[in-house]
Amino acid sequence: MNIKDLFFPFLLTVSTVLLINYFFFGKKDVGQYQFTAPQTAVECVPLNRNLNFVDTKRVASKIETVETSWGNLEFSTNGAALTRLEFERQMDHKTQFISTIFPPDQDEKEDRAFVVGLNEQAPYVYRLSDRRETDDTIELEFEGSSDQARIKKTFVIYKHIHQMDLKLSIDPKGDNVVQARLFYPAPIMPALKEQNQTAGDLIYGADTFKKLYRDSIKPDTFWLNPSLFGTENKYFMHSLVKDADGFAQRAYYKIVGQKQLLAIVEGPATNSEMEWTLSFYLGPKEGKAMSAVDQRLEKALDYSGFWAPISRLLLLILNWLFDYLHNYGWAIVILTLLIKLVLIPFSLRGERGMKERTETQKKLQYIKQKYKHDSQARTQAEMEHMKKHGLGLGSCLPMFAQVPIFFGLSRVLSSSIEMYGASFLWMKDLSAPDPYYILPVIVVIGMLGSTATAGSTQQRLPMIAMGIGFGAVSASFSAGLVLYLALSGALNVVQTRLFKLFRLVG
Repeated sequence: MNIKDLFFPFLLTVSTVLLINYFFFGKKDVGQYQFTAPQTAVECVPLNRNLNFVDTKRVASKIETVETSWGNLEFSTNGAALTRLEFERQMDHKTQFISTIFPPDQDEKEDRAFVVGLNEQAPYVYRLSDRRETDDTIELEFEGSSDQARIKKTFVIYKHIHQMDLKLSIDPKGDNVVQARLFYPAPIMPALKEQNQTAGDLIYGADTFKKLYRDSIKPDTFWLNPSLFGTENKYFMHSLVKDADGFAQRAYYKIVGQKQLLAIVEGPATNSEMEWTLSFYLGPKEGKAMSAVDQRLEKALDYSGFWAPISRLLLLILNWLFDYLHNYGWAIVILTLLIKLVLIPFSLRGERGMKERTETQKKLQYIKQKYKHDSQARTQAEMEHMKKHGLGLGSCLPMFAQVPIFFGLSRVLSSSIEMYGASFLWMKDLSAPDPYYILPVIVVIGMLGSTATAGSTQQRLPMIAMGIGFGAVSASFSAGLVLYLALSGALNVVQTRLFKLFRLVG
């Protein structure tokens, strides 16, 4: 054995693992859209990200609370704004509340959600003029006024789906020409170490959903007439989904402080009374909730794309198991067992292929020694052996069969809100890495244990390198994903022993 036998397999394995981690688990800036040459008058107007409120009379704000089947909302008369948004979910037999909008500091007026700014002055003090309720909706009507215009804002909150409509009425005073701008923030979750706020947009009503990360947004980037425009983090989304009256002439973003991302939708300039209705999705990045409001939003899911059909099927099975087991950790365990059972034919063929490959290598080594002084005869003998027995690649079959399952399931276990806050054994959150690195160690042990069945040193070395390299990288994966990897590795060892016990392989 020489150093090449150890170095090159290890280098290849580590490189492969790092590439997988980068392309499938790392950040991706997708589809940034910029303008290079203005074509219309709207594009030539400088972007206005400022909020100039008039505050002629200071009165104590009044808070109006709205309760729905999916969460609670609080609205303030200061700015006629949404000041608290919390979502209700059931996890581990308990009711949890996850907030994405929090009450702002008294002096931070622009942090309020769904405030309306005008070109020069915008009212800050509103009054609640009406509250109406039906079986499906709750409506809150606010009225405000400045020297330039009168504003009426009516929020329509749907009780059973994650939708809120905003009916906005602008009535300029005298000969004033006013232009309204609507501000709403990205979801914030303090419990997340990385907020990973991204901007999502659908340009000109096309079917291509595009994202860009907060840090990659350039100051002059804007979008014309977006039909869908919003913000998101790993688990939630706040987004415009419908603009039936054509309010959104232009949209862009503003970064407040170091973390908060604001979406700004700019309406048309007007000197006469106008009214628009805009619809918004406020909810989790979960397929069922999104499709109930707008199916286009499902493109924002991190498990959309090439592996989406497999991811959706696996998530469907996972949720079905959760309905019976009431714990996502045990659901992952059962799902792993089911996957191993389905892949038994491939694993059996792989074990037999491993034996064939070992025998092929021994035979080729024998031919090499036998005809070491006759290269032509050696080549002919090797070709005849290959033609008769093949290359012994059957051992790769289980790996090829598991690739789509691994990538499909990895997306689900790494980015699904179902995993957020789900506990299992010593782990309090299956969406976060294992805090004690127990599962990554089990991954290494399982992969090293499987090398005991390899027929030769040359076959064992790459598997040892893979076990060490992949175990190290898996420490940064979500605990749910590493639970699957650890259990799958342990089952591989048990499965191989059973194959030999029942003489299914030699």
